[in-house]
Amino acid sequence: MKDFTLSLDRDKKYLLGLSGGADSVCLFHLLRTGGYSFCAAHINHEIRGDEARRDEDFCRTLCTEYGIEFYSARLDVPAIAKERGESLEEAAREVRYAFFEQVMRAENIPVLLTAHNADDNAETLLLSLTRGCTLSGAGGIASHRKLNFGAVERPLLGYQKKDIVAFCNENSYPFVTDRTNSDVSYPRNRVRSNILPELEAINPEFLAAFARFTESARLDSEFLDREAEKFADDLEISVIAKLPHPIASRAIAVAAHRAGAAPEAIHVEAMIGMAKDGRGSLSLPGSVRAECLGGRIVFVADGREKKTLAYPSFEPVILNMGENPLWSGKIIISCSELTNTSAQVYNLSTSALINADKIKGQLYARPRREGDRILIRGMHRSVKKLICEKASHVELSKRRSLPVICCGEEIVWVPFLDVADGYKGGILTINYCID
Repeated sequence: MKDFTLSLDRDKKYLLGLSGGADSVCLFHLLRTGGYSFCAAHINHEIRGDEARRDEDFCRTLCTEYGIEFYSARLDVPAIAKERGESLEEAAREVRYAFFEQVMRAENIPVLLTAHNADDNAETLLLSLTRGCTLSGAGGIASHRKLNFGAVERPLLGYQKKDIVAFCNENSYPFVTDRTNSDVSYPRNRVRSNILPELEAINPEFLAAFARFTESARLDSEFLDREAEKFADDLEISVIAKLPHPIASRAIAVAAHRAGAAPEAIHVEAMIGMAKDGRGSLSLPGSVRAECLGGRIVFVADGREKKTLAYPSFEPVILNMGENPLWSGKIIISCSELTNTSAQVYNLSTSALINADKIKGQLYARPRREGDRILIRGMHRSVKKLICEKASHVELSKRRSLPVICCGEEIVWVPFLDVADGYKGGILTINYCID
């Protein structure tokens, strides 16, 4: 039997994403028998009806049997995917991580563990290449990644699926099987069923080879991203034109995203051409225009005067327990105490848990202001830049209308961002939604 070793800190408490499948059940028992401190969380995506409820019940029973604290939530992912125009897989992933982070905030758990394996990494790489990914996409699944709150680690990423299943079977650890895994109408399942066996026939060690490649691609991409950050705050044309293409393209893309645009590769290439020509302008997705002005590439509101867009102006609204209608009647914030361990996610990244004991005075919501900064991880960071990074999928007008939740003069939270330092880890829930 394959020897499984976990390189985890025994002084930390972990949250395990528990689906009930062989991978997460394997990790569950490795954590349990290894004496690690952990609890588990499961989300019912309401995609598979009775089978999904079976999985939820299985996970709850497993945790009860071994005295492991268990959190669960149910969300209608098909409805969410339809509303957002996303695939089921994409919407389910966003829902899962939003729920996991909510539990982590509530319980002040710094690390989420997921049971992704070497087969998952290979599938992700092949799907990314098929879609024409960049070097970043060729990095596959990262073994460690920061979240808005805490981080996620994947201790089984170096192990193959067949070894994980064998571990469960040989130790008589039951697990559930998702019947949709055999449905090849899903691209990932098609890769798993049809392509991976062919690659294994060519090279029985292809999973290890893929792992080496994705790790190399990830390290290269991270280095280039760090170099590009040095130039992203000031796109001086004479500098950008002389930069190596991998750095110039990244610097331009980062700057454009921060300005609220969502450029594709063709737009980035056009902006590099503008830098080399020293002139030109370009409309970008997100109602933003890139222009060469004063020896720099700058971003302005498309179709308007070249000045900073004004944020909507509304009177501040005092927030009380219950529903609080905001401006135009289109935005509602509700505050409620969590009374049990079954957390509810209202709208993905637009839910926050606040430490009520830290609130001195009255919480209120106000419009965004130019220059807003929020204290996160010991640094006062630009709200504008963070929103461009974290909420680039939201249309510009809605991003600019996001409420800022304050206590006195301090910003406590802004939707899509992390809760400010000093206010995390409580049970007061703020849920933000747009009609």
